[in-house]
Amino acid sequence: MSAAAPSTLAAIQRVTKRCLAEIDRVCTLLDIRYVAYGGTAIGAVRHRGFIPWDDDGDVCMPRADYERFIAEAPALLGEEFFIASPATHPDYPISFGVLGLKGSEFVSKVAKDRSFRMPIGVDLFVLDEIADDPGRFRAQSRGTWLWARLMFLRSIPNPPTGLPTPARQLA
Repeated sequence: MSAAAPSTLAAIQRVTKRCLAEIDRVCTLLDIRYVAYGGTAIGAVRHRGFIPWDDDGDVCMPRADYERFIAEAPALLGEEFFIASPATHPDYPISFGVLGLKGSEFVSKVAKDRSFRMPIGVDLFVLDEIADDPGRFRAQSRGTWLWARLMFLRSIPNPPTGLPTPARQLA
């Protein structure tokens, strides 16, 4: 949900639509599967466009397609677009990628102290397979839980952990 002024939000949504069109173009060229996800999917179905307050786009891809997109798409993107991910930018603060418009920036309150400035664009999420075996599934779930928390701590310079200052610095 965005606290941006209506005119600003409309401009953000226009940029997001351009980014979605670029993802579609490049995924078609590379024969990569993707689907609209989250608020983007809800907006497409319920509003025939964007959820009125949505300030980004979301797509997801199977892991192999995501890895290929991150590796091969930059060479095919229009010159006004770029991809940022943990693999491409050492100070990138989150675990999924983003296809953004060069020169754009959208800084939320939670991200104001981050060194990496997120562009206006579309978040690129991974779809991983889950294990059929219950034991392997539990192990996979625990690992996912742990890594999600570690990524959260990494992404926020001063996370609200509720811990005293020395422990918070270790986090």
